Amino acid sequence: MIKKMMILLLPVLFFSCYTQKIILNPDKNSGELFIEYNLTDDTFQLLSFAFYEMADDQNKLSPEALIDVNLFKEKFKESENVKLKSVKIDNTNGYKGAINIEFKNLEKAMLEIPKEFINFTMARSGNFLQLSQTVNFKEMDKEGKFKQFIIDQKTDDIQFYNYLVNDTKFNFILETRTPIFQASGVRLSNFNKKAEYTFKLGDYINNENKILKFFIKL
Repeated sequence: MIKKMMILLLPVLFFSCYTQKIILNPDKNSGELFIEYNLTDDTFQLLSFAFYEMADDQNKLSPEALIDVNLFKEKFKESENVKLKSVKIDNTNGYKGAINIEFKNLEKAMLEIPKEFINFTMARSGNFLQLSQTVNFKEMDKEGKFKQFIIDQKTDDIQFYNYLVNDTKFNFILETRTPIFQASGVRLSNFNKKAEYTFKLGDYINNENKILKFFIKL
């Protein structure tokens, strides 16, 4: 099923559903990272390809670890700053994972936790913490090979095409103990202590020039 293609695309796009949730403590520095994901056999094959093409050698997480609890525990690198609190993987029907990581220093955690799990820009200005992320589909697929691969599925496997376009979804959630001062590109809760955004693979197929951005200041 895998077609040879050289792409630069976030590997998480190959999860049928991927949720990244960060809960920050009042110090705006320590907290927890929660990862939840669903994978089918087909999307796992694609994910494996994307991981090996994109992940750097210095901090690469084996995709096989996402379907094997013991392998994940073996491959995950703990430190004084980052601790793996729990990992559960249910392979009853596909692969459903739930990972909980605790960190003492967010900035250091961004360097220690695999980029497949945490990948955004962080800056501090006085007492404020700023988090931002940009998803530029055009930059990630400069030659259009990934888009062509998806379009080809209309002929090769229409069911898989519909699954990729309609069901492949990425969720980002940030929960804080103090109100969010400023934000853009995200949905805020009533008390401004929760921000989230979602995008689908279909967003890219429908508009390859679309640039998704989020910015949070707290």
